[in-house]
Amino acid sequence: FLDSLRTLILRDSIKFEAAAKEHSDDMNTKGQGGFFTDADGGTKISIKELDPVVYFNIDTMKVGNISKPITYRTDDGKEAVRILYFKTKLPPHQANLKDDWHRI
Repeated sequence: FLDSLRTLILRDSIKFEAAAKEHSDDMNTKGQGGFFTDADGGTKISIKELDPVVYFNIDTMKVGNISKPITYRTDDGKEAVRILYFKTKLPPHQANLKDDWHRI
């Protein structure tokens, strides 16, 4: 199913955010269109805050790419599958109001 959903996203038949809201079982990301959030609700996540499995997958991806389905373990130990969308990457920088408003 995720292979087919990924294909639809890549063909612009559906947006990643809409697909996540409609099909995701992950209550932590579903409401944010499939995006991870930090403790303050911001979607700009430090690599230190990412699950190592997510980090090692996006580390090999280009910005804008969508991963093939990846198996992982949920926080409660269940096996699950997901696709990742690497939306943007901010280079290391000194905090500023434009890029870091939600943290400041």
